[in-house]
Amino acid sequence: MTVDGNKFATHALSLGATAILTAKKSEIFQAQLIVNDVNLALGVLSSAIFKSQVQQKLSVGVTGTNGKTSISFLVAQAISLLDGMAVYGGTLGLKVMSAGKELEEGVDTNTTSPESVEFHRYLARYPNSRGFAVEVSSMALDQKRLCGLELDVAVFSNLTRDHLDYHKTLDNYFEAKKSLFLRDLRQSSKTEKIAVLNIQPENLRKFAEELKDLKFNLRGYSTDFNINADYPITRLVKHKLLLSGTSFDFEIDGETYHAESRLIGHYNLENLLAVITVLVALHYPIQKVLEVLPKLSGVPGRVQPVEIGHKNAPTVLVDYAHTPDALENALSSVRQLVKGRLITVFGCGGDRDKGKRPLMAEVASRLSDLTILTSDNPRTEAPESIIEDARKGLIPGSSCLSIVDRKEAIFEAILEATASDTVIIAGKGHEPYQEINGVRYRFLDEEVTRLALQRKFNSVSIG
Repeated sequence: MTVDGNKFATHALSLGATAILTAKKSEIFQAQLIVNDVNLALGVLSSAIFKSQVQQKLSVGVTGTNGKTSISFLVAQAISLLDGMAVYGGTLGLKVMSAGKELEEGVDTNTTSPESVEFHRYLARYPNSRGFAVEVSSMALDQKRLCGLELDVAVFSNLTRDHLDYHKTLDNYFEAKKSLFLRDLRQSSKTEKIAVLNIQPENLRKFAEELKDLKFNLRGYSTDFNINADYPITRLVKHKLLLSGTSFDFEIDGETYHAESRLIGHYNLENLLAVITVLVALHYPIQKVLEVLPKLSGVPGRVQPVEIGHKNAPTVLVDYAHTPDALENALSSVRQLVKGRLITVFGCGGDRDKGKRPLMAEVASRLSDLTILTSDNPRTEAPESIIEDARKGLIPGSSCLSIVDRKEAIFEAILEATASDTVIIAGKGHEPYQEINGVRYRFLDEEVTRLALQRKFNSVSIG
């Protein structure tokens, strides 16, 4: 929180508010509940007021630097296919799904993790939902924004550099993430508390060891078959990647199974293993889970193909990757499938961690045949200065263009690409806007990319 809410007390009173929840005494309201931690109290009160959670609802919270959106969206989608209806909350907004499809238009939240009042109000609209899966960001955890959730499952996907503008150090960032388990899952009233961690990274493997003394149903997952532990692990056995999807074999609870998915890329294997582990831990039969996996659609803006049905069009993918690790995952996964060149368009957000800008440029220039540096959400920074920060990480001799205007950069990439090439438009994914000097302008990478393809192959005039 950056603003003292008491400054708005008079306005709230004029709108009909009769009481205030505050950390310090108000001179405006007679009825006031004074607490030590407003965010913590707000989460608990929201759950109680809206009666949004009942003991039988399945509840899954997902944290990690990358993968939160994919795992939580896919878990909610799978539960809706297996059990009738489920709610998702996170970067994509608030959505309710039935039979794997969005039941009605969702609610935009403009944050990775919804505010507690907003989330509990939305959950209360669907009392018959079987459960929910929610993204839990490090900032939401630090601010205790989703305290009051009674979790069945907490998932930790990975931990790499991000949000150091907020947390200052990687250790602080890690501690915030850990609190999903050490505070929220630990304090949950659910009978069985399930901790699911990607134990391939050493930092999470060590954290899993810390959790063994707690009364959790501890489960790991890994794409490295050779990692061992004295708790159940879902392991990748073998896989085949195509630009049309993925097939793979995995081992769980001592048995090996074959699975098919429409999702693209090696890092989605990690996401799928997480989803499988969560569903099995929630006691869904493995055969039912295997039937559902091919029906799961990709998350909007995550390695999302953009097609116009023209035989000479390049393969074009829109992806949300906006950290060095996420960009490396996306590019390395696609790199091995590319027939021609790999062309990457990306930018870095303004008013955020400047240290990751050259790191992202290094990744893009190392894995791409052509890198086009452009704007992301410059916010209050000059986009030219952001690009200059990124350029410092380019590998000497690599092919790179700098085009400040994101629309022009996307058009240039499409014009440059041949039928055998693959173009990745990275950084914004599903976001329908570009934020410049405090104003959000309509901008959706998928729409702009589709227009660029149509202009190149169908002579569509673009204004």
